[in-house]
Amino acid sequence: MTGADGVIAVTPVFTASYSGLFKSFFDLIDPTALTGTPVLIGATGGTARHSLVLDHALRPLFAYLRA
Repeated sequence: MTGADGVIAVTPVFTASYSGLFKSFFDLIDPTALTGTPVLIGATGGTARHSLVLDHALRPLFAYLRA
């Protein structure tokens, strides 16, 4: 994944955030591995209100990774 031109990251919504398995995957890579890499984020949920996970959980995660 560190050599990819871009990343598509999709997670199910679990208790108003991403799943633990999703986060565990990104915990295993080097924090600088995705620097400058474009990321398309998505989440699956039961209602339109679940789309808030994109701005309140996923964007901060990838901002930390400088993607």
